[in-house]
Amino acid sequence: MKRKYVVDGAQLECTLGTAPGKLTVMSQQLLTIQGKLKATNKDKLLEPPFFGNCTCKSPNPPCSPAFMDWQIPGKKTAMGKKSFLMNDSSIQCTQGGTITVKDVNQEVVCTGEKEEERKEILPELQGEVIFVNGYLSNPITNTESHYNAVWDKNPDAPHSGAMKGENTDEHDRTHDDDIFTAEELEKEKALEQDRENMYWFNRHKYNTNIFKFTPMQKYWGYWNAKSNKLRATSDYCAYFNAGKNEHYINGSHGLGSNAAHRIDHGIALGYTWAKENWFILPPDVTGDLDGESSFMLSFTPYYKPVTVIGHSQGAAMAAGVAIGILKYAADVGWEKVPLNMIYLAVHQPKNLTGDTYKDLLYKKVDLLEVNRTFPNIQGEKEDHGLELLNSISDIFSEKYNKVEHKRGTFEHLTRILGDWNSFKNRSVQFTFANDRGDLVLRDGDIPQITSACNPKGDTSLLSIEFYSKRSSIKNADGKMIIDLSKEGDAIGFIVLPPYIANRRFDFEFLNKIENPTPEQIEVGEEWGDYKKVAIRWGIAFYQYKLAKKRYEVKTNKTYHYSNYVHDRAKRVTNWLYDTMPFMEDRPPESALEIKLHKETSLAYEHMLKKYSAWQTADLYAHFSPVGLINHKHLLSDFTEYCDDTVGTIESIWERIKKSGEKVFYRLDYPKKPDGSKLNQKEKREEEKKFVEKEKTQSLLINTNLVNTEYIDNVIKAYVESVRSVEHKLYDEVK
Repeated sequence: MKRKYVVDGAQLECTLGTAPGKLTVMSQQLLTIQGKLKATNKDKLLEPPFFGNCTCKSPNPPCSPAFMDWQIPGKKTAMGKKSFLMNDSSIQCTQGGTITVKDVNQEVVCTGEKEEERKEILPELQGEVIFVNGYLSNPITNTESHYNAVWDKNPDAPHSGAMKGENTDEHDRTHDDDIFTAEELEKEKALEQDRENMYWFNRHKYNTNIFKFTPMQKYWGYWNAKSNKLRATSDYCAYFNAGKNEHYINGSHGLGSNAAHRIDHGIALGYTWAKENWFILPPDVTGDLDGESSFMLSFTPYYKPVTVIGHSQGAAMAAGVAIGILKYAADVGWEKVPLNMIYLAVHQPKNLTGDTYKDLLYKKVDLLEVNRTFPNIQGEKEDHGLELLNSISDIFSEKYNKVEHKRGTFEHLTRILGDWNSFKNRSVQFTFANDRGDLVLRDGDIPQITSACNPKGDTSLLSIEFYSKRSSIKNADGKMIIDLSKEGDAIGFIVLPPYIANRRFDFEFLNKIENPTPEQIEVGEEWGDYKKVAIRWGIAFYQYKLAKKRYEVKTNKTYHYSNYVHDRAKRVTNWLYDTMPFMEDRPPESALEIKLHKETSLAYEHMLKKYSAWQTADLYAHFSPVGLINHKHLLSDFTEYCDDTVGTIESIWERIKKSGEKVFYRLDYPKKPDGSKLNQKEKREEEKKFVEKEKTQSLLINTNLVNTEYIDNVIKAYVESVRSVEHKLYDEVK
């Protein structure tokens, strides 16, 4: 006997009702048959007047149904935790009536072994895109995470005393709040629109989360901004044949988080997402490509390819999400699946430890002397810098070693995967060479993965280097060397790497003008480029070092910076020396010493202001692959790099697409000879050709690479809550 799916508008009948009822589907907004939403066991809403009158009493009152749970006999097909209703489904009403399906409201698609009609319907390509955000750094909406940074709370450890804030949940590593699905997004968009249409005095009732993100702000708003025309996620989805199937996973962990842990956490969330939202069925249910073509192939990975995109901290998390999805596919029974991975502004691409870490501390603390906070909010925009937390959070303290990590993304993936080469070959990354801000150390390229920025890859630690002599510069191939003597009152050289985010564009000014021009909306307002920021810091750094040397030579003392607070403390100390004879005498400061110390301190503060601007510019480079992914002028300087083999400077997005031409599993629909678009039937035919091509099959990834003991333990510990195996997972001990 044929079994058919129930869809929106299906007619139901009740044993106690006087008229049929019409079902309204509200439980999901994604899967349709003939343009009608498929009903699930969560759907219990009928159009009035429901079943007319109820004969359970005399006189017969109007029907007022109170449904129990749907009963679905036989084999079930599911959508995560929801099961699809079939024509033989039934449900009981608390008034005593039994409700059955009279007409499913569709004629063709059904389930069972003898479904000849369904074989005539071609499967449909419907991709899924998952966006994994980085650290949610807003100090107002994620105050708790800043508390963790200041008080040295490990954000990865659930019992460290760290506060959650807007970060991922470390007590429940598959928490619903850390997954925001396409279905939830559509509902949230509708709510946001309703709020926008309210009068202002009613709207405030819905804005109760002053110190929290709304789901739209936290997820969709992370990726979409005026600077990318609010279309970044839709561009990704269109390119990867995903339509409105855009999902989000929270990748924010906090300062001090380790890439290895984020990968493990991502595995758990990726597996959970796939189990509840990736509607693939086992191969023995759908059949495979070598069998007869049928609509059921729509529920195979071949027709539901997944693309995972991660930014910053979310890059390592995205790698884990991809592994979790592969693991679920393997558990369902699929040996090969399509999977695309994109990593943007990668945080902790590899480890930072040993001599490399010590050398970084030496340069930051002893050479550059920037283990302090000195924000600058005055002057021109390119001089501004508010993001420094170096001092208050002890970034470069050897006591806490917050930026040291023995395992980065590369080391952990190569340890836990059964086949690293197959995994990396399905990936593309983009990280600017000047994305090296202190708050995101270490940033750079994951070794061996195709880079859409610098084709050679770049794992360097500093975005600007200072040299007193030209002869001291080593390995300058492709780098920009700037002679400071030609730029201002300084002697020395600064060196900038190739493939930097040099040009900078501001879009915040659009909020301050009433009628921006089309060009302003498209391009933004250009302001001081990175080269100018670097030169200003280089001059200030030289002048500080010169003043410091002058002080130490003239006074024969080591210079120590002191500001207003230090001066007040010094006065108290001087009073103690003057009033307590047991205090050891010390030579008084001369007028010259005081003068030179003040000059040196002013030069030091000026240098820190310029360093603050440098850090802000580095963070601009860090967020550009999200906010400026489709900007048409950002990469114009890339024409200067003769070793650029990517082949386009149109935008970051175009470089990613170009680099992924032989990597990504996606279909570019052809146009008809007259230039018109294909109709739906023609699209299905093109999709069938694409999926069955030998070239397309070469883009699949074997799921056995995730069948390792370590990944099994992650699933047991984080998904199945088997705490006894959690100690077997990697723990970066600080």
